[in-house]
Amino acid sequence: MDKDCEIFKMMNGLLEDKLDLLNQIYDLTILQYEKIEEDSIEKLLSLINSKQIRIEKIKNIDTRYSDILEKNFGKKLCQLNLKDNLILRLKDKEDKTKELAAKIYEIEQNNKHILIKKMDEVKRQLKGCKTGKKVTSGYYKIPTQAGGYFIDKKS
Repeated sequence: MDKDCEIFKMMNGLLEDKLDLLNQIYDLTILQYEKIEEDSIEKLLSLINSKQIRIEKIKNIDTRYSDILEKNFGKKLCQLNLKDNLILRLKDKEDKTKELAAKIYEIEQNNKHILIKKMDEVKRQLKGCKTGKKVTSGYYKIPTQAGGYFIDKKS
C-alpha cells in the first residue's frame, strides 16, 4: 500500500499542476474578453499564445497522469474502488478540473460569438466602403482617350 500511496501523491501533484494551469487559462480567457471589447488585437493574440503554451503543458500532464493510472492500476479512476480516501481526493480534484474546464469553455464560446459579430460588422463596413468607392469613381472617371488633336499645316 505504501507504493500505491506514493503513486497517488504523484497523481495528486499532477492534478494540482493541471488545476493551477487551468486557473491561469481561466484568467487569460477573462482577459481575452476585455481585449476583444477594447478591440486590442495585438494583445488578444498575445493572450491566445500564452493560453496555447499552457494547453500544451496540460496535454503533457494528462498524458503522464493517464500513463501512471493505466500502468499501475490498469483502469480509469472512476472504475477503482472509491472507498479509499486517496482515491476520493483524486476524484474530487478531477471533478474540479472538469468544472473549471467547463467554465473556460463557456467563456470561450461567448468570446467567439462576440468576435464573429465584430468580424461581420467589419465585413459590412468594408462592403459599404467598396460600394462607396464604386459610386465615387463613376463621377470622377478620367476618360481613357484624351481626345483627338489635329495639327494642320498650310503649305
